Amino acid sequence: MFDDSLPKLTKYLEATLTWSKRLFTPVALLFLLLAGWQSRFVLATVLATAKPGYLVLATLLLMTPHFISAMATLRILKASGVSSISYQFALQTQINRLLARYLPGGVWHTVGRMMDFHAQGVNSSELTKIFLLENILAIAVSFLLGSLGIWYFRGLTDGWGQLAAWLTLGNLLGLAVTPLLLKKWGEALQIKFYLQAIGWFVPIWLLFAASFVCYFSAFPMISGEISVLEVGSTYLFSWAVGLIMIFAPQGIGVFEVVVGHILNVSLSAASLAALIAGFRIVSLVADVTLWGIFRIFWSGRSNH
Repeated sequence: MFDDSLPKLTKYLEATLTWSKRLFTPVALLFLLLAGWQSRFVLATVLATAKPGYLVLATLLLMTPHFISAMATLRILKASGVSSISYQFALQTQINRLLARYLPGGVWHTVGRMMDFHAQGVNSSELTKIFLLENILAIAVSFLLGSLGIWYFRGLTDGWGQLAAWLTLGNLLGLAVTPLLLKKWGEALQIKFYLQAIGWFVPIWLLFAASFVCYFSAFPMISGEISVLEVGSTYLFSWAVGLIMIFAPQGIGVFEVVVGHILNVSLSAASLAALIAGFRIVSLVADVTLWGIFRIFWSGRSNH
């Protein structure tokens, strides 16, 4: 009886998750649009003083982590027992699949890359480890860096600071026990490469945080009210919160709301959330630009 009900329960949970994603995305977008409309006069004043140079710098910074991400992917592959993938191929699939991030569901960039690795001979068991490790490390390192910053700036007398302190300890523990759990499930890791992968994720997230700081700094009416280190920490923390909300593809809506509630600036939380949503447009421009450059570059190479 239990064996018969388990597949039905799994199918029900999958269907529920799929529909929750489909419903949450338009609701989140509607909230951000409504918040932007209600704050349109305030936001117009903030945008009128924007510094385009910072927006350009934010766009350029958003392109650079992908080159380091390919290095992190290689370490994860080697930790999983795969050594047949080159840096060039890891980078190629990383960039070539970029626009899949914007397909409904928010997982198609990862799925596409796993398909590319499978075509190169990586088996299903290894792909499962790679998928798990990429997601665990992305969330854990982002949370760890962001939580440390929030904990430092808020202290233990503040609710966000207390949560950040617990999350710092929790993510350190999570990173420590992940190899043990995988080994218990029969999926051993090569610890040296696992630790190297963690190390590579640090500059990846610091670059993403730096790009967000540049975006935030483009609006001098509010950026002068708070430390750039706190802005960067808030980005990392809020983005990680969005990542664990599986019903919100790429944390849409969740990320913006968390940032709006953590940062103490003169704008209301809703107004700040609407302004922060613009960072996704900058990310889209960066991804499309990098993808376009990549296509032109590889097309030129294939013609020679």
